[in-house]
Amino acid sequence: MHHWYNKFMRESPSGLITLFELKSILGLQGMTEDANSYVDQVFFTFDMDGVRFHS
Repeated sequence: MHHWYNKFMRESPSGLITLFELKSILGLQGMTEDANSYVDQVFFTFDMDGVRFHS
């Protein structure tokens, strides 16, 4: 988790990122449906502005 956080902060220090970009940066492709749903839920939980998907 610490490794992912550091990588995220290097790639997107502003914290503004889309769910797709997050999964790409962290190499989260090809997950099971349950794992994918979990990552989505974590992303939405920390989506501070409530927009969910930034352009």
